[in-house]
Amino acid sequence: MNKTLLRDAAEYFHDREGRLLQREDAVAALAQAIDVDGPTAGHLVAGLTGDRVDPVVAVRTVRETFVGVLDFVEGDGWYGFLDYHDYHGRHRVGVCAQCVHEVTTDDDVFRTTTAEESWMPVSEDIERHYEQTHSTVNPDSVAVETGAILRSRTTAGGKRVWHTGNDGTASGFDARTVDGKTRTDLARGQLLYQWYDTSSRHSSNSHPTTKSGLDAYFDLDSSGVSAGGLGTHPGSLNWATSSDYPDRKPPYLPGDGYAWEAFGEIWIPEAGDYTFGLDADDATDLSIDGSVVVGWYDGHGTDGNYGHNGTVTLSRGWHSFRARYEEGTGGDGISVAWKQPGDSSYSVIPGTQFRIEPT
Repeated sequence: MNKTLLRDAAEYFHDREGRLLQREDAVAALAQAIDVDGPTAGHLVAGLTGDRVDPVVAVRTVRETFVGVLDFVEGDGWYGFLDYHDYHGRHRVGVCAQCVHEVTTDDDVFRTTTAEESWMPVSEDIERHYEQTHSTVNPDSVAVETGAILRSRTTAGGKRVWHTGNDGTASGFDARTVDGKTRTDLARGQLLYQWYDTSSRHSSNSHPTTKSGLDAYFDLDSSGVSAGGLGTHPGSLNWATSSDYPDRKPPYLPGDGYAWEAFGEIWIPEAGDYTFGLDADDATDLSIDGSVVVGWYDGHGTDGNYGHNGTVTLSRGWHSFRARYEEGTGGDGISVAWKQPGDSSYSVIPGTQFRIEPT
């Protein structure tokens, strides 16, 4: 891989820190920005995102992949970035800058992760690593450089210099366990979510009255729809700004004008007929194995009693799951419940029944 082009590509994404681009758009924009052809730009993106110690990450959803630098920080002798793993979910990664200087492959670089919202656990792990492995090195004196880019605080004017010994050729996150848990364990109890800014579309089109209409609220090619964010949703789906459901609305969602979906797999403990109850504010539907089981479109509030529902016969095992809704103005929320075979009343589906779809 051409190291000069790799540096230019890393520079491009670092300049857009905090912004994720659809992979196809990122490749096209990168090709134009650094004057290379599409295949070369695609190769550069793959090299950066395949480097387990580089802040340029690829975030995959069921529909597409996003590329960019989510967040980048520097500490004493280490750097950190926000990553999103198919199984580990959203997490913070810390990398030892001294290891980046010393070793020849990414697998030999000390790397630590945390799912906490603070960088403190990462900083503490790195500090212990220095004591055990680099005891003669003062972390303050170590230039902070990534797998493709160095941002040294000691360089005049914040000028960027580059590290070329780590171009991703020996990278890849292939550990079979993380913190003693298997990939399947890490995936349990959560779903992926993605939300879209649809305020402009709602202003022009009001609420969707059909499935195809709701589809447009989740299509970035639709007029008035832009990417909002994505990540992992832990637990059940059971919140509303009204008093109908108790859980707190996710803090990353805006007050109005958005569309939100959660998707993954649901565990069906025994074969039989399952009735799914869906309540949301506003237009909403729920799909199992790619087919809509229940939909309630147009604008409305929550009804608090799962008056909109559908029944489907399912085999024991994992089945694909997707629940979504759009919010125009006013109240918002969603709740998904079920009646298992033999049940006479609805119960909110526990988060333990969900998992991120394995790949």
